[in-house]
Amino acid sequence: MSKGKAQPKEQPKEPLKRGRPRKVESPEMLIEWFFQYLEWAKNNPFKVQDYVGKDGVMVYREKERPVTFMGFESWIYTVKDTFFHDTYWLKDENFSPVILRIKEACKAENVDGASAGVYQSNIIARINGIKDATDTNVTIKEQPLFPDIGNVLTDNGNK
Repeated sequence: MSKGKAQPKEQPKEPLKRGRPRKVESPEMLIEWFFQYLEWAKNNPFKVQDYVGKDGVMVYREKERPVTFMGFESWIYTVKDTFFHDTYWLKDENFSPVILRIKEACKAENVDGASAGVYQSNIIARINGIKDATDTNVTIKEQPLFPDIGNVLTDNGNK
């Protein structure tokens, strides 16, 4: 080292980025995609084949598509060509609250629909982990087959 020449300071190295870059760049992007999914779900109802009238004329009836987190993940994969699974993203502190909010919004939508009779309540309860529990306690008292009637024959009654 020579005196008088300033040595450049070494810049700290940035950690190496591994894997492909994320396609979901921010929580805001995920929220925007969720609103797009909601719009898609409302504009694309299921078509159910039905028969009406005395002659059994075949018709297609539109049934509202339920909004589910599984459906959202599938929609992201199909429409945005991105694999999205919540277990990976829940570890990220920026995405975790957004994902939990989206899950709660899906659950609220389903419960509201089931309450209004749009969806089958037993299926929605099973998907969302809701259960109607009732406690039933049954107490069984043992009763003898033949009641104790005492000594029917007395000494006076012997013949």
